[in-house]
Amino acid sequence: MKYSGEFMQNLTTNESYTLKNTNDFPRPLRTFHQGIIVALCTSVLAGCQSIDQPPKLLDDGIRAAWVVVGYGNNTARVITAAKNCPEIMVDGNVLPMSLRAAATASPPRREIASPFVFPATFPVTSCEFRLPAQTKTAVIAGRTLPIPKRDPERILIIGDTGCRMSATAWQACNDPNEWPFAKVAALGATMKPELVLHLGDFHYRESPCPASEPRCQNSPWGYGWDAWDADFFTPADSLLKSAPWVMVRGNHEECERAGQGWFRFLDPDRYSQNRACSDPSQDRPSNYSAPYAVPIGARSQFIIFDSSTAGHAEINRNRPSDIFKFETYQEQFRKVADLANKEGVNSFFVSHHPVLGVAAGSKGELFKGNKPLLTTMKSLNGLAYFPKGITATFHGHSHVFEAMSYRSEHPATIIAGHGGTSLDRAIPDPLPPGTSPAEGVTVESITHSNLFGLLMMERHNNEWVLNAFDRDGKPLTTCQLRDLKVLCDKKGLIR
Repeated sequence: MKYSGEFMQNLTTNESYTLKNTNDFPRPLRTFHQGIIVALCTSVLAGCQSIDQPPKLLDDGIRAAWVVVGYGNNTARVITAAKNCPEIMVDGNVLPMSLRAAATASPPRREIASPFVFPATFPVTSCEFRLPAQTKTAVIAGRTLPIPKRDPERILIIGDTGCRMSATAWQACNDPNEWPFAKVAALGATMKPELVLHLGDFHYRESPCPASEPRCQNSPWGYGWDAWDADFFTPADSLLKSAPWVMVRGNHEECERAGQGWFRFLDPDRYSQNRACSDPSQDRPSNYSAPYAVPIGARSQFIIFDSSTAGHAEINRNRPSDIFKFETYQEQFRKVADLANKEGVNSFFVSHHPVLGVAAGSKGELFKGNKPLLTTMKSLNGLAYFPKGITATFHGHSHVFEAMSYRSEHPATIIAGHGGTSLDRAIPDPLPPGTSPAEGVTVESITHSNLFGLLMMERHNNEWVLNAFDRDGKPLTTCQLRDLKVLCDKKGLIR
């Protein structure tokens, strides 16, 4: 069968030809004609109007399906065990998905967090389809995907969710009480979010569970699909089905760790072999992604910043890698300033590493602020650090919940790194008087907890309210975001 050039061109530009709806046919003829129409649609990968019910586009190899938001796009993503990508039904039109990354074993490379050298095996295919702005429905293999809303009212916030298996520490991945991410994700799904913001560190299973640790025996490990599936896709399944996601890259997703899976599965930008973390010679550009904004209504937006390789040590101007980091971060913070330069819009800066946070070390010492980020920001904005328009910041990395305001004119800090990985020690309660996470910044108030849980961010009368819950759904505190402050109904450590 031959088709016109115009017809085939429309197929490749996400457009479709509409076949006549058969609902007005007599039922015997309707059944006959529907069979012909569905067969024709499948043979040419063209779109069709839905008939009595949307056809189920069978693909038993689907491992995950969700929607990722970023860089001005809403993208349907699929991971499948099949070699070829499935079709997607968008507003009744059946269309082909595009290959993002084929099944393969990436070349072996030494990772910073594991003494082992091994390939990251991906026996799955990653596919995607950029949804048109006005999309109302999208279905893949009988699964209805959540469509992003222009004005989301309920935003679920989680971070640091994977099960820790490193060279020196092993979490009880087989015990849902010790690694509760699946429970936290399921709880989040019951809250009916309209958007999910994950603050980074999806993957933690870096080293094999030793024979002496029965709590994590037989767990997948490494940087391939099996560990990604165990750490994120299987436990997050209910939440992936519930709402679109904004994915923030954590230090566990840098190139020398789980960066290959990050780019195959989660990164919102287009996939490129030059930015895939497979070739160490390409790590430097691959470890930095351009900032982007995610509007959450007409008067608010998230600004997403990739801090995956920020680290904590002060920038060494004599080290080439640090010079590259400093110059790249300068360029990216100029972009942040451009994105935040919107009259009447509250911009919420989002990065994995807290900029003005406070964390407790294993011996009770305090870690304050992030030196490489602060050094770069100070070079551009002085002791204000942030550009105008940033009214609050959201982070993970510290495995606690914190909501912190300052006496100085700096945006409030919210940390939600308590989604499942091993928790950090609680910071001292109360904090020592005059605690300062950076030059010119003094803590005014803090509400914090080192219990597993999540945050629900809700819009009320054009203001945002944060409700913190533990993993069982018990309310911990309610906080308002207002005038650079986060105002909580409880202070200090919540137990």
